[in-house]
Amino acid sequence: MSTSKKPTPREELERIEDALVDSILNASGDELREELAATGLDLDSSIAEVEATIAAAKAEYTRKRLEEARTELAAWRKHGAKADVTALDSARAKFVRLHSGDQDLKQRTLLAARKGDGLSDSDMETLLEGLAALDELESRREDD
Repeated sequence: MSTSKKPTPREELERIEDALVDSILNASGDELREELAATGLDLDSSIAEVEATIAAAKAEYTRKRLEEARTELAAWRKHGAKADVTALDSARAKFVRLHSGDQDLKQRTLLAARKGDGLSDSDMETLLEGLAALDELESRREDD
């Protein structure tokens, strides 16, 4: 036999709040209008106030998400946007190993290069940064 624990006043208020929210959510538009009219409140101004509250909440959420994204971007730029020299050297060595042992890769890099003379310095830097970033992601995955 279990003894039921008497709910605290806070729990009681939460139940009342939940019941009130449920009754509002389950009511039809006509029922809500009737209840608002019975209270003597102006329907149009009440609806406008709720819509303004919703719009303000959406704007605040959007502002916070934008700020979070800016913070994440700044952290990424600071720590992850450019690979450090050691990572680039490691990526360069990996590329040389891959490139020397794979004729198809050699051909594709020549075709992708401007004027068919090989990769430009900018192309090579971008490729090496990508390889370094990939190595970093792989090492993080192994750590997890």
